[in-house]
Amino acid sequence: MDFEVYVSRSGEYSDVEVRLSATGTQTPSTPAAFLLLIDTSKSMGEHGKLAQAVEIAGRLKASTGPSDVVAVYTFDEKVKTVLPLTPAPKALEKAKRLDQVKLGTYTFLYQALSKALDDLAAGSRSLFR
Repeated sequence: MDFEVYVSRSGEYSDVEVRLSATGTQTPSTPAAFLLLIDTSKSMGEHGKLAQAVEIAGRLKASTGPSDVVAVYTFDEKVKTVLPLTPAPKALEKAKRLDQVKLGTYTFLYQALSKALDDLAAGSRSLFR
């Protein structure tokens, strides 16, 4: 797995973007879980950041296999499950819900990560059989 980290500062705020990319190919017999956490805090309304995040989430289709699962969460001062863990082909059809995301105020990243990981732990046993 390769990753790149980009940081930009605007006054007292810093935006951090982390890009992950898998090297090599995934074997068809190894399902993967994709947990998308999209920041919907106030700062994401600037410079088209939210629109860019939604567009990138839509590109996930090229990276998923038929046995993979996808979940989508948004977070600001609340964590919202936009799409619970769902088989990838069905999930990507429903991903259009992201166009309706509204901006909040704060950034509760830790709470979003915690919820996503709890959901993965609870749901992965039944989804990966």
